[in-house]
Amino acid sequence: MKNASPLKFWSPSYYFIYYAGLASLSPFLAVYYESRGLSGSQIGLLTAISPLVGLVAAPLWSALADATRRHKLIFIFATLSVVVTSLLIYQATSMVWLIPVIISFSFLGAPIMPLMDSSTMNLLEGRKDRYGRVRMWGTLGWAVGAPITSWLVQFGGLQWSFYAYAGLVGIALLVALPIPLGQARVGVPFWSGMRTLFANRRWMFFLLIVFMMGLASPSISTYLYLYMKHIGAASLIGLALTVSTISEIPMYYFSDRILRRFKSRGLFIIALVVYITRLLLYAFVASPGVILMLQLLHGFTSPAIWAAGIAYVSEVAPPGLGATAQGIFTGVLNGLGTAAGAYFGGVIFQAYGVVTMFQVFALILFVALVLFVFFEKRVPAVVAGNG
Repeated sequence: MKNASPLKFWSPSYYFIYYAGLASLSPFLAVYYESRGLSGSQIGLLTAISPLVGLVAAPLWSALADATRRHKLIFIFATLSVVVTSLLIYQATSMVWLIPVIISFSFLGAPIMPLMDSSTMNLLEGRKDRYGRVRMWGTLGWAVGAPITSWLVQFGGLQWSFYAYAGLVGIALLVALPIPLGQARVGVPFWSGMRTLFANRRWMFFLLIVFMMGLASPSISTYLYLYMKHIGAASLIGLALTVSTISEIPMYYFSDRILRRFKSRGLFIIALVVYITRLLLYAFVASPGVILMLQLLHGFTSPAIWAAGIAYVSEVAPPGLGATAQGIFTGVLNGLGTAAGAYFGGVIFQAYGVVTMFQVFALILFVALVLFVFFEKRVPAVVAGNG
């Protein structure tokens, strides 16, 4: 394995510090919006901006990096930009100013993780199934960053959330400098590779499944905690978040063994089955204790989908288009899918209640499971006439 040194220290350190920074900001943004006197609908709009912008920005930035071969330069620019714009968010005191700042923050920060994930996969070479062990450090960073920032905010005010994020992401950039970003071998001309990628029917089918998975994500990440409040378990929300975060660690740590045993396709199937089961149990069991136990299944849902997706993308992406493919995967899963799921989940939640919402998303994932199991291997990789 080449470039072992970055993988032994710099890459895990980067994931740890960067995700500690994310944990310092993401959980507190809605609280900050409310402190500025914004209504629930305004908060919802601001929350939906990031995934929608990411849908366009992540593939665009990643494609630019692959086309120009300036991966590290773009990575540095993006990181410095989010440090600055994160501080501007705190200075914005009205919806009129928050919208353009949030759009800028989301757009400029979109390429950071696709570029890092693609470079990490490149460094892993023949051991790409070990990506989860590197990504696991991000989960540890989140688990450390969230409670520390919560304490800082409690005693020092919300501004410390933004200061902690800017400081940690700045440190993460320094840690990333020794990592050889974007040094993958260029195998095909960029635009030729793009045509190959989008002519690949199996790739497009994969994106459809990823979109359906993304739809279900907000049902838990957003509406589960409202559900807990409705059943009188608001005091357990923090504990539920901690349990789900901890559950990610064994999945990422053992993901290499799981991927060797089941491959990326098998891990997708496992994740879908567990996800469906989890949603149905949420729908039919309104016990706070049971909900906390079900949070342990989180490791076999979102983290499993992410680990399997990163591996699957690295298998199907043309040489030289790794960052582009990772950016498209991220944009569809965390952009289009999440934004659509957040919106339609809210509509269902308001009209029919949270139980029906869980059931609807479980049905969507069941359809995705059937499609993936019975049709994924039957979809030809290349459109007739292009292969």
